[in-house]
Amino acid sequence: MREFWNWRTSLRGISLDQQYKLTNMAIEGNAYTGIIEPNSQIVKFLMEERGLTEDEVKRQMVYPDADATYSNTFDIDLSTVELTVSRPGDTQNGTPLSEITPQRIPIQKIYIGSCTHGTPEDLRQAAEVLRGRKVAKGIKLYVQASSRAN
Repeated sequence: MREFWNWRTSLRGISLDQQYKLTNMAIEGNAYTGIIEPNSQIVKFLMEERGLTEDEVKRQMVYPDADATYSNTFDIDLSTVELTVSRPGDTQNGTPLSEITPQRIPIQKIYIGSCTHGTPEDLRQAAEVLRGRKVAKGIKLYVQASSRAN
């Protein structure tokens, strides 16, 4: 199976859908907000979706001052971040995949989507994984797009 996320890419190299997720899920990680510095993907999206010119979009963007200083910065090598599985009840109920796999927990429901993880990219990836396969008898599969546009 192909790797959907190249963990070694820079933040600027991730797709617009993944940028949405990163900013949205920051809240789930107990942050107050999640902000990504404007980049060409965001500019392109706003031009296409809002019918704005590049100059109109760029005039509305907010960037840090060139000489800005920060109280803390964190460099995270995403290739070292372990995949997790969300367990029922709360997004804070994430458990490393390496702990879940040996337990061989039977699955009753599969849920693909949500406001954060129902982007066109997510749904295409799920379709690729499911292509040619069937959901086992007794298991329910739910799919929810994050917006009507999806």
